[in-house]
Amino acid sequence: ANEGEFELAEKDYRKLTTFEARAATGYELLSSFYARNGKLDEAAAALEEAIGAYPENLRLKRMLMKTLFLRGKPQDRERAGAMLASLEKRLPQDPELMKLRAVQMLDESRTQETLDAAGALLEKAIKFEPTAVDAQLLLISIRMQQKNYEAARDAAIRALGSNPKNLALLTARGRAELALHNTTLAAELA
Repeated sequence: ANEGEFELAEKDYRKLTTFEARAATGYELLSSFYARNGKLDEAAAALEEAIGAYPENLRLKRMLMKTLFLRGKPQDRERAGAMLASLEKRLPQDPELMKLRAVQMLDESRTQETLDAAGALLEKAIKFEPTAVDAQLLLISIRMQQKNYEAARDAAIRALGSNPKNLALLTARGRAELALHNTTLAAELA
């Protein structure tokens, strides 16, 4: 879209934040619009403004945390990590937060201990949300990195039970089968 269209769309999204009954949702939409257009600074600013007006809104806080992680500046990552810790205290059984914590752990370190801890968190998250393909794939990837191919295959089989036609999961299972030298089965999955 050209600059004029962007400005018109931005104005329309900004107007959504003025409807009192739905202003928080308007800020979410405005922030998402900025993020889709690669304007993460503006996305974060819109969410900061929204949280100023709606300090108890957990959806806004979650969106800001994700935006800060995505923007990736050192101070953003530190602040997003603190927000994640705060949200985890309030929502200890939230599978998305578990996945985000696992990703953050893996971004900081890839030691065996970290891989084990992140894998355990992902397994817990998957129990709460078995259709979370991204968490499933990350768990399978961890097991493959650990060269625990049977665990990777078993995780892929469980994941396919909840997501039977998912091509990425089928591919992940095929890779695990290949690593286990089950070439015939891997070829059938291809």
